Amino acid sequence: MTYLEGEGLANLSVVTEEDGSAIAFVQVTSWGTPGAVVSPSTAAGIRLGATLSELEAAYPGIQQTGTSNNSRLFAVEDSDGWIVFWMDDEAVVNISAVPTSNVPSELCG
Repeated sequence: MTYLEGEGLANLSVVTEEDGSAIAFVQVTSWGTPGAVVSPSTAAGIRLGATLSELEAAYPGIQQTGTSNNSRLFAVEDSDGWIVFWMDDEAVVNISAVPTSNVPSELCG
């Protein structure tokens, strides 16, 4: 796993397959104050700190797919896999690009 962080920036994690042959998943996160950090956005414009209303407007019909560590999880399929959004206190605190709609165990605390 490669983990990058910096003051005022979203934390970025890149996890590769065990043999290093491919990227297993990527995530950006800010568990503190997500709207106060610079983060990348999805193609639909969702960044850390986005509200549920913004998420629903960007991805009509998105549904909650589960919970983890007091966060609500929402997932949407795209051409390369799934984007999972973690909502905490009505703001997106984590955006993960993963191969399935299930959250990888590495992301569960």
